Amino acid sequence: MKFVILCPNKCGSKSLAVRLDRCESVTCVHEHDMKMRGSHAWIAERVDKVVDRIKGSEENYGEACFYHLWYLEVLMARLPELRVICLRRDEEEWMRSFMHMLRGSDPFTKHSAQNKGMYPRYTGNSVEDKAHLFYEMYYTKIDALDRLTGRILQVPMYDLNSIDGLRGIYDFLKIPEQVRVYSQIHENKSSY
Repeated sequence: MKFVILCPNKCGSKSLAVRLDRCESVTCVHEHDMKMRGSHAWIAERVDKVVDRIKGSEENYGEACFYHLWYLEVLMARLPELRVICLRRDEEEWMRSFMHMLRGSDPFTKHSAQNKGMYPRYTGNSVEDKAHLFYEMYYTKIDALDRLTGRILQVPMYDLNSIDGLRGIYDFLKIPEQVRVYSQIHENKSSY
């Protein structure tokens, strides 16, 4: 099974990636561990490399990268077996955590070395207003693709803390019961 995990940052993708990677015969890489070089435009122009990496990988392979959303239609068209997990978080909670992560920077207009231009550009308004637009755009696109393809499992972030929630993810990815990891194995760095 090939899969991607999507969310607009700060929704549990690292925790889920680590948990899935601990399952025997499953490899899941988080964006922080991929050491991607270049901007979103650079990555989008080389979507062939992303497709080749996923296609040529181990049998049960996934990537947790929020920016895969920008070219998800291409990935889904070129990888018919690709499954998508989208983690959802309440916007107010997400906003607090996202603003804390930004520490005063504005990734929607200034493309720092850290985010490499992977966020959409928005002009005017406050960083919070732009973050709200980003949050809405992200889930609107996910919802539209889900209606179109039926290949997206949308999971509330807090379901990552329940056996039933995790079982739904494992079932969706067709991961055998005997290799599933249900214990908590990743602690967040902060309470945000």
